[in-house]
Amino acid sequence: MIRTFLILALLAPTAAQAQDATPINSYTVTYPAMAHRLGVSARCAMTFDVNAEGTTENICGVCNTDAPARGEIAQTIANLFVNESVTTIRTWEYAKGSPRKSVETTLNYQLADEEGSVSGEIDEPAPPVCNAGEIS
Repeated sequence: MIRTFLILALLAPTAAQAQDATPINSYTVTYPAMAHRLGVSARCAMTFDVNAEGTTENICGVCNTDAPARGEIAQTIANLFVNESVTTIRTWEYAKGSPRKSVETTLNYQLADEEGSVSGEIDEPAPPVCNAGEIS
């Protein structure tokens, strides 16, 4: 069976962030190669700030996966998705002059088979606990 992948990025701002909380430029998320080879899907809750220049900063997140592994291996796999999500969000651009704090988005990484059937549902991760300048 050949597996392809589908990535859904859902921007979910709070009501206070709704105005200007949509990126004017966002780029495609790359599926982490190791996770793709392992057949693992994930759902990532990400939080970040948008500065006055319209670029993102203070990005952090947490991901749940459908990996059968536990412990350090499971965390390593989840970190593949967190790192890719951070890399992607760094490329997003927003309108200048409209800084925002604690913008939230969910990135869903799902594998699909040749018929387009996607992998099972993954629980929504708890919101990330972010410390300024730290990636969780």
